Amino acid sequence: MSNIILVSDPPINPNPLRWKIPDSACGAEETRDHVADLLSEMHNLNGLGLAANQLGIKERIFVTEFMVAMNPTIMQAQYYKDVVEGCLSLPGITVTVGRAKKIRVNYFDIVDWDEKSNVFVDEQAHIIQHEIDHLNGVLCIDYGHHVLTGRT
Repeated sequence: MSNIILVSDPPINPNPLRWKIPDSACGAEETRDHVADLLSEMHNLNGLGLAANQLGIKERIFVTEFMVAMNPTIMQAQYYKDVVEGCLSLPGITVTVGRAKKIRVNYFDIVDWDEKSNVFVDEQAHIIQHEIDHLNGVLCIDYGHHVLTGRT
């Protein structure tokens, strides 16, 4: 049984998928527990990434296969293109979204407990933008470009 919050779930006021999460405090043991929960849920659902508020956690954290980030901020974005995205909180829906192909992100790396600034391109850049959108209370369907229902 998945713990992920779906758009179709009964309304929670305010809906965690619409939370705009402020920066989180670093170093808390609870944060490490949340990261473990996020990684476990992402793997269980074969996801590419997962933001904390998708599990109802009020921390500005997301996880992917290639990074664990707290308090991420996109500092630069270049070379936009349309990509097709799905979302674990929107099963059966895909959306065409304009995403930057190259981004620079500042974040706190929870694995190393260190501040970082890295450049990401293509699929990694798209995944990060999607997860940061979640942390800002934005869903890919909010972009409204060619929403398709069916298999994601």
